Amino acid sequence: MIKSLSTIRPVHFLLFFYIALAIPFLFCATAQSQNSTPMKEGWIDDDTYRVYASGVPKISLTNKIQRTMSAKEAAKVNAQSKIMQKLMGDIAEYYSRVNDYCSPAKLNTDVAGAIKGGTVLDERFDDQDKCTILYEVKSPGLKKMVTPPFPCNWGQ
Repeated sequence: MIKSLSTIRPVHFLLFFYIALAIPFLFCATAQSQNSTPMKEGWIDDDTYRVYASGVPKISLTNKIQRTMSAKEAAKVNAQSKIMQKLMGDIAEYYSRVNDYCSPAKLNTDVAGAIKGGTVLDERFDDQDKCTILYEVKSPGLKKMVTPPFPCNWGQ
């Protein structure tokens, strides 16, 4: 049987009200904590490398949109430079210790192309318009391309 509203006690009504009020906050808190989890930096798999990088806007810019675009571009260039130093530095170090006749020219071109073609996965701006991004480079066999020993027949 259905009870009338007059028989529902105020305590039960308040309890129901508070539970109904709390449910949306629980879902929002869960969704927010999942989105704020930092993504991994470095090797994700054999084809994917990620790095965090920051950039600041040009000092001369005053327009908010121009400042954010400038900071994002600076962060992207910084990310590409960091990845280039990491991956290409490993290649240069290796070749400095092995036979000089083994040219890495084709290998360098392939890796540099993959780095330039990377994507920005996440971007965040602070109140000064400084931008921090997560940049991802993805290319089939990328890790194998930059991990010694490198093949000596590249470009032949």
